[in-house]
Amino acid sequence: MARIPIIVKFDKVKERGSIPTSWNDVKFKDYNKYLRAVQDGSIEGIYEALTGISSEMWKNPHKPELFANIDRRLKFTQLEPNCELPTHIERAGEFYPVSKDFLKLPLGKYRDIITTVSEVMSNEDADDIDQIASMSKMIAVFVLQDFDKIDEYSKEIDEMPCDVVYTLGCFFLQKLTVLSSGTSEKLPIQKLLVNKLKQVMKTLVAYLIICITFIRYPKVIISSLKKFGSRLLVRFTGGRNYKVISMQQIKDTNKF
Repeated sequence: MARIPIIVKFDKVKERGSIPTSWNDVKFKDYNKYLRAVQDGSIEGIYEALTGISSEMWKNPHKPELFANIDRRLKFTQLEPNCELPTHIERAGEFYPVSKDFLKLPLGKYRDIITTVSEVMSNEDADDIDQIASMSKMIAVFVLQDFDKIDEYSKEIDEMPCDVVYTLGCFFLQKLTVLSSGTSEKLPIQKLLVNKLKQVMKTLVAYLIICITFIRYPKVIISSLKKFGSRLLVRFTGGRNYKVISMQQIKDTNKF
């Protein structure tokens, strides 16, 4: 679903914004603002990060119905942002594959990646939110691999949907444990991997439900089972389909 436009007024002041209905509607840069507001305990900051309407406006009195309606739309924030791992990232008409095999790298590229990632994560005082914010640079390093334009590309990635960036970031953080054990010591790997494990468990539970239902209603479930199995085959083997995420797609969702 697309973001829902809203107008909030107080006296003669009026601000336009929009309410997201899923993490896919939230830019990664706004997700980082949201995390910081949650850490600071600022409900006005949370509303500003997610709706685009200033915290100052939210400090003014409004009808309870407005807050209740927004809170209903924001129930998705109770879950971590995640999505299916893209196979490619599209930028300016070029398609960059998301490589799942980091055990096969030329020595030169291996050193370039390790050096760049070490620079990205070199701030020992960075907290978990700062390290999550660095996921955009991590993706720029691993996927685009133009080491002279990391900052430029990471700003574009900050504009992408946060569920895509977060999923890719978790994936690459996991891969860092393979590339360099020294680098991974600074990363909150365990917390991030728990989220991916939950996704696997959801799939296993879905299989269990399907099997139980099949025993009771074999004719009803057989067609659904075929479709479900086909989707899993594509997801875990790549199949014959590509899942492409565009670095420009977020711009099309902000036209109100």
